Amino acid sequence: MATTSLLKKYQYPLILTGVALAGYLGYKWYRKRNPTDESSMSADEKAAKAKGQALSYTLTTYQGLANTIYNAWFQRFNPFNAVDETIVLSVMDKMKNDLDVLQLIRAFGKRRSPVNFASLLVPDVTLPEWLSIGLEANEIKAVNDVLGKKGISFKF
Repeated sequence: MATTSLLKKYQYPLILTGVALAGYLGYKWYRKRNPTDESSMSADEKAAKAKGQALSYTLTTYQGLANTIYNAWFQRFNPFNAVDETIVLSVMDKMKNDLDVLQLIRAFGKRRSPVNFASLLVPDVTLPEWLSIGLEANEIKAVNDVLGKKGISFKF
């Protein structure tokens, strides 16, 4: 009898804790399913160089472009649309080949996730993960369309 009343008393906190735990475990599963490791990037880089591609900009330019993408979220104060997709699209429009995109990913490194209220609680993410969290499906399609028009095979 006492346990039934105790469960009834804490029913909502238990449900909220269960939902939060399920969300966290789902996020961890997603992160393991979509790795962006150095070995796969190196293989893609070798393939791009074999096609005769070269970097279009200096390494510091890629760092500046990565900062521009990050600031598309960090300096925006809209809780309903956290990332300014026009800035992301303008950076992607500057990419000329697969090697440029790979160098942009490398320059971006791992940064805070574009989650408005809990970004400090979520681990840092790479550029593909960052875009999949911060942009909606139609916005990611627009990014891939911009890259595809330039003959870039890399897709986010």
